[in-house]
Amino acid sequence: MLGPFSLLAASAFSAYHIASREVSAPTPALERVVYQVQVGASPLNRFAITRVHKRRAHADGSLILLSPFLLPGAFYEISEAGGYAKSAAGRLAESGIDVWLVDQRHTGLPAGACESGAADCSVMLDWNFDTYSDDALYALSLLRAEEPCNKPALGGFSAGANAALATLNRAPREFAGLFLYEGTFFTTDPTI
Repeated sequence: MLGPFSLLAASAFSAYHIASREVSAPTPALERVVYQVQVGASPLNRFAITRVHKRRAHADGSLILLSPFLLPGAFYEISEAGGYAKSAAGRLAESGIDVWLVDQRHTGLPAGACESGAADCSVMLDWNFDTYSDDALYALSLLRAEEPCNKPALGGFSAGANAALATLNRAPREFAGLFLYEGTFFTTDPTI
């Protein structure tokens, strides 16, 4: 029997499809899968979801991390200490966590392409926290396709933290926890 999220996913993500899937091994123990996701017909409505996990091992849990403003999910794969295994994504995956990194949509267009009319950028009018939350929930649907009973934690840094909070507000029962770092919304209104 399909649960409420599965029913939502089937209808909400009909415009989403995986344009490509690339598998690599950043360390001998880890597998990295990059999904290029296309939403609708516009070539600008594209983003990546990267999964990093231990090869041939059952995950001890899952974490969906949303990227910071103007940075890809690869932000979590950067290591100042050297080597992939010392990055946040690498360390988490090495410890048995199934890590899913979700990019924000970005155009890759040269400066002025929208303003000059060289590109149709009208789809960008709809890019907001709802869009980012939709993309995060699509990542959740991919995760659930791999492990149907898995209830991941959700988090992010900077704008990724804001988007994680917005996503959790839309689907609070779908996540086991929330990790927010440097960027949550602030208000002095005690009712919020």
